[in-house]
Order: sequence, then C-alpha cells, then structure tokens
Amino acid sequence: MKIFAIFAFGGFLSVFWVVELVAKPLIVTTIKPLALIAASAVGGSAQVEFLQPSGQSAHDLYLSPSMLKRLASADLVIRVDPAFEHRLNKQFEKLPRRQLLTASKLDMHWPSSETVTGLFKRDLHFWLNPANADILAGRIQKIFELPIRPLIDQATLAEYQRQLSIYRDRPTISYHDAYGHFSAAFGLLSPVSMRDSAGLARGLASRYSLQKRALNSRPACVFVERENPGRDATAMAKKLGVTTKNLDPQGIHIAINQSAYGDFFNRLVSQYLACFDTSE
Repeated sequence: MKIFAIFAFGGFLSVFWVVELVAKPLIVTTIKPLALIAASAVGGSAQVEFLQPSGQSAHDLYLSPSMLKRLASADLVIRVDPAFEHRLNKQFEKLPRRQLLTASKLDMHWPSSETVTGLFKRDLHFWLNPANADILAGRIQKIFELPIRPLIDQATLAEYQRQLSIYRDRPTISYHDAYGHFSAAFGLLSPVSMRDSAGLARGLASRYSLQKRALNSRPACVFVERENPGRDATAMAKKLGVTTKNLDPQGIHIAINQSAYGDFFNRLVSQYLACFDTSE
C-alpha cells in the first residue's frame, strides 16, 4: 500500500513524499513453544502470534471469536499434532492445506525407547530437542524463502552437552511425561513421570509402581511446572525427602523475538541443572 502526501501551492499540486507500507506475513501457532521456534526462524521477517492463553492446557485449547479471526487471517498456521490439540481438529479441517503446517509430520527425531501410553501414541514434546526445532525452523524458513540456519550454534550445544553429561545417570521425577526428547538429545535418564504425556493422572497400579521406582532410585529432585504444580508432586517430594524444582517446557516467561528459542533452551538447561545443586 502506498500513501502520497499531496499539497497545493498557488494552484499547483506537488507530491512531496511517498511511503510504501508492506504488511509482514502473519504466522499463528497453537502453543507458545512453536511460536518461539517460528520467531527465531524468521528473524523479524514475519509477525508471530500463538493461540494458547496463559493458564490453559494446550490439550484443552479452544478458540475465542478473536482467535478464530486471527487464524483466518494467518499466512501460516502451525500446530503440533491432531492428537495434541484435538479440540481444534474441526477448525483446522477448514483451513487450506497450504496454510497449515503440522509439525509432527516432519522428519523429526523421535526417542527410540518410547513407552508413551494414553492419549498420545508418542511423546509429542519434540521442541525439547534442538535438532527437532531446527527441522521445524528449516521448513518455516523454506516457506518464506529465508536462509536456512540453526537456532542454536554448535558451540553452545556442545557446552550444554558438557554440563548435562555430568548428571547423565542421575534419576529425577517429573510432573508429566514430557521430557523424552530432551533426555534423548543429551543422553540423560528420562524422568520418572507422575502423569501421562497429556498430564492426566495414571491408574492406581501405575501410581503404585511409580512410587516403588521412586523410592528405589533416590531421585535428585521432583520437577514441577508452573502451569501444573500439582499437590501430588509436592507430596511425592516430601515423601522422598527431596526438593521440588521448576522446569518450564512451555517457555512461559520467554519473549517472542529473534533469540526466543535460544533463550528458552538456555533457561531450560539451567532449570534442569538446578535439580543437582546441593548449595541450598
């Protein structure tokens, strides 16, 4: 769109300046982690928004009228998987195929020893592996004809590997089954999870087995998530005589900008390492 500034002097019309305003493409993601990847991938070349309101589970996501309007105006919509945002499947069926990108259908790295049960057939928290974030970022960069580049440089990843490898054999407990990709990426023991991959409570037999495993393994801490703190996690930590530590797989406090995914992952690694801090 072009805007002309036109002034009249003594019967003559003069055009003093012309400004060309070009609207940036709009990328809308279902959840914030995908927005962190998208914002880092496009580097300011597109506007990035996400649908998930604060405090609402991604698995129970529903759309308000304003969200539906943003979805309709998006140049690209990115979702995790039909099982992940299952309440939105009917809305996504209405979108043109070229407008919708389902991240789980890309050639991701999946943990080889998955035992995920319940709502998901596999661990869909793929963004916790930087290699998977690069795969999604690469597809976004290709769509918008941008240079293909990694979101985290190799030197930084090597430093994360060095720091985390010290604790590769140390057991932990997590609130829900979400960290298989992170564990696989850095050769760590997957946390024993109190709930399934969708955050749903396990059956009595599973809970008994979990408590038995937890007592035998002597975990370093119990990871809790701000959006799902859970009394059961606090009670488990007290029973085991260990502390609870925050672990944020959603990037709740991370700003949506060009360094978003790098900032998110740096914070995630720091939070994981805090589980083994004995200085407190």
